[in-house]
Amino acid sequence: MIVRHRARRVRPLLVITLLIVAFFPSIAVAADQVILTWEQDADGNAISTGQVIDDEYESATGVSVTVETVSSTNEAAIFPSHNPPLRSGIVVDPDLGSPNTTCPGGGPGIGEDGEVGDPGENCLSHGNVLIMPTVGDSDSNGFIDDVPDDDASGGTISFYFSEPVTIDYTEMLDQETVESLTINSYADLAGTVLVDEQNPAGFGDNSYEKIDINASGIHRVDFVFVGSGAIASLAFTPADPTAVNLATLSASAIAPSYLLLVVAFMVLFTAACLWLLRWHAG
Repeated sequence: MIVRHRARRVRPLLVITLLIVAFFPSIAVAADQVILTWEQDADGNAISTGQVIDDEYESATGVSVTVETVSSTNEAAIFPSHNPPLRSGIVVDPDLGSPNTTCPGGGPGIGEDGEVGDPGENCLSHGNVLIMPTVGDSDSNGFIDDVPDDDASGGTISFYFSEPVTIDYTEMLDQETVESLTINSYADLAGTVLVDEQNPAGFGDNSYEKIDINASGIHRVDFVFVGSGAIASLAFTPADPTAVNLATLSASAIAPSYLLLVVAFMVLFTAACLWLLRWHAG
């Protein structure tokens, strides 16, 4: 009778333990959506104004960046949209500022197409954004030679992914209606197998726009600019859960679903411990 009594106590514990074992692998290797927002590199170091971006995220995400511009500066660099820099006491590129000055609380952004109520309403601070600057990094110190100012002559910013990903969306700032943008997603690093093409018209001066892409099996994405503009973020989901080193990314870069899995694991683990204590007490 004692053995049967204890067996009945063990069954719920066994079920909970099996649930934990089932959940744990998905928690340990889950690779949820990654959002590149240019605030920190893969090691958690703050990214600064004018910093050149190329391999800052490669160790954690497998992402590298190259640029080919019409002006031959061939760099991608950081512009602080929340605090546009000054040159000779004059604000550089206020149309790249965020939020727009008409938004509640105000902001440094100036441009009629980013004002409150417009389709391109720009009322969030997007912090650092990625641009093609007018000058390059001639001394190879990792920073461009002058304050960042986006190049109106255009060019291509290319993102390379070491493992296939789904490109979820991108956020653009100050995409002018007269300066077209093409976003090409490729299944290969060479850029020969086109999977998806986006041609957003842009909302205009100081505008904000989120562009949904949802293209899978992607190894390369090209942002082809006819004129100026900035990339505020790029969101993607790895196809291979081991393609992203979650330990090197900040919590803000991981989608909430990962955190929910962690919470679920902790609840199950706590329940298992409580059942174990009750079993010993019995």
